Amino acid sequence: MIKINYKTLLGSFIIGTCLISCVTHYTFEFAQMTLDYRIWSGLFLVVLLLVATLYSNRRMAHEMTQRKQTELQLHEMSQRLQNIADHVPGVMYQYEYLPDHQKIAHFSYLSGRCKDIFEVEQSLILDEIQVFLNMIHPDDLTEWQDTEQEALIHGTDLSHTVRIITPSGRHKWIELSARQNPRKPHQTVIWNGFILDVTERKQAEQELIHARQAAEAANCAKSAFLANMSHELRTPLNAVLGYAQILQRDSHLDTEQQRSVTTIKRSGDYLLTLINDVLDLSKIEAGRFELNAHPCELKRFFAELSEVFNVRAQDKGILFHYHDTQDMPSRIKVDEKRLRQICMNLLGNAMKFTEQGEVCLDTDYQDDELIIQVKDTGIGIPANAYDEIFKPFRQSGHDQYKQQGTGLGLAITRHLVQQMDGVIGMRSQVGVGSCFKVKLPLPILQEQASLQKSPPSFAKVEGYQRLDGETRALQALVVDDLDINRLVLRKLLHFIGFEVTEANDGDMALAVTEKQVFDVIFMDLVMPEVDGLTATRHILERKSPHNRLVIAVSARAFEEDRTESLSAGCCAHITKPISSDILLQTLDTVLSLQWVYQQPDTPPSPPPVSLSAKDLEHLEQALIEGQRTHIFELLTHIKQQDAALGACMENWVDHYDYDRLLEWIHQHREA
Repeated sequence: MIKINYKTLLGSFIIGTCLISCVTHYTFEFAQMTLDYRIWSGLFLVVLLLVATLYSNRRMAHEMTQRKQTELQLHEMSQRLQNIADHVPGVMYQYEYLPDHQKIAHFSYLSGRCKDIFEVEQSLILDEIQVFLNMIHPDDLTEWQDTEQEALIHGTDLSHTVRIITPSGRHKWIELSARQNPRKPHQTVIWNGFILDVTERKQAEQELIHARQAAEAANCAKSAFLANMSHELRTPLNAVLGYAQILQRDSHLDTEQQRSVTTIKRSGDYLLTLINDVLDLSKIEAGRFELNAHPCELKRFFAELSEVFNVRAQDKGILFHYHDTQDMPSRIKVDEKRLRQICMNLLGNAMKFTEQGEVCLDTDYQDDELIIQVKDTGIGIPANAYDEIFKPFRQSGHDQYKQQGTGLGLAITRHLVQQMDGVIGMRSQVGVGSCFKVKLPLPILQEQASLQKSPPSFAKVEGYQRLDGETRALQALVVDDLDINRLVLRKLLHFIGFEVTEANDGDMALAVTEKQVFDVIFMDLVMPEVDGLTATRHILERKSPHNRLVIAVSARAFEEDRTESLSAGCCAHITKPISSDILLQTLDTVLSLQWVYQQPDTPPSPPPVSLSAKDLEHLEQALIEGQRTHIFELLTHIKQQDAALGACMENWVDHYDYDRLLEWIHQHREA
């Protein structure tokens, strides 16, 4: 299209008008002029015409030059845009719906990469929209048309992914995105958009889905394996630890035999810790790890912990010290089980890597944080192994240390600390020792809050007193398909005064509970034929008001097993190997009773005259600090003076009944 310059046209018009006027005037005057004057007038007119012509030609040449430059710029820009459209990784398109015929659509523009995606020339699709529609996978065509019409009706952007089948038979995924141009009613609807080949992305997504499904399947298989292995390992361990607890109550065993039983119990507990570590790691990886905070009495907690590691230290021939500060609160809210796990992992490692010297446990409470420090004089940790020791199954030190444990303790400890919103740090020097420091933000419980009952100790309980007005012995039904498991639970219950009936499967349990009333039923969950949960549901579905308290007993230690038991109607869930103390705590919760404790044996005589107040003070300090070697040295001196008194005190110490001995010391010191 030629662009008219109106300024040039106006200038030419004015000049032309002037020339015409001049020519007319000089023509009229020309006849009356002299010859010379006519000649000069003619020359002037010619010059004037030449000047006007030159000016007009110059303006026209300038306009032509500008027009050429503009056309060149437009061409370059068009080429640049076309080059961009032809080389972007996709197809730029324009899609039109005719006014009042919105179901009649066509592509008005497709960029040069069209053939790369659709394998046909763009002219074919531009000429006939059906070529494009025929490529859409039959399963996706209806959804594409519905999406297109919905966007058209509501004037929204279009974004959809469909499968296409190209003429060569290849299956591809394409993503169409477009936006409508602003329009008035009855105007053509124009969509400007982009088509991308997203086949590789879709394949990657599918591979990721398959990989996730495979990982989930593997994780489920691992969880099932661990659950089964947990059951298989805990079942025989239930017998080992069960009989160890039973023998610890046997008064006929001498001191050496009691120590042997204690060794069996301690070894079984260690094996149980290893099993629990593996299960905890599985829970962490599966994201099923939970914390359950409850009130905890700190002094009792760390006193019990110190007693355990005092014994371990003495067995290894090293020293153990526990120090706390005056700022320690009496009660905090924490998951006591997990706090104990943190401390035992750190102290266990310190004991393992310390061959001489000492292990120290220091506790403090500052700025609403419980601070725990475990220091040792062991082999130390190289600086390049600091990060490695917190990874699962990584162990440092010589091979003799790597044979002890699973290498999971510190990995689980760090996760536990992080779950509690705390931090863990360490410093170490090879050949000097290590120090691990844990800070946990834990709230203090007010002193006026209702105090929990001290948990009953199986070693001190000798019976119970019913609080419901009944005087008959409590009746318990133990249901388990393994004889050894029934025998362990029966003996533990007999020690505290229960009368026990046994059933070896779910069918027998259903039959027995039809005829007999039990105060509590211990139901094993995994049994052939009728399993424990099925038997429990049948028992609780009866209209009878009796036999309503069912305690689930299982060698599976996952949280979902506990949840499933409670959902089936069980009042509690305990895990094998059965802890006698946990058994008492559970019975204390579900039954209306009060435990009867063994009466402390009164020593037959006061302290020997040779035992001074200072000796009593030393004995008291040794008991508080758990220095068993020093305790036995003092008791040996007492036995030399008074054999009966020394033997009685030694029996208390053998059974870790430090409270009785401290009470006796206080009584005689005051006297």
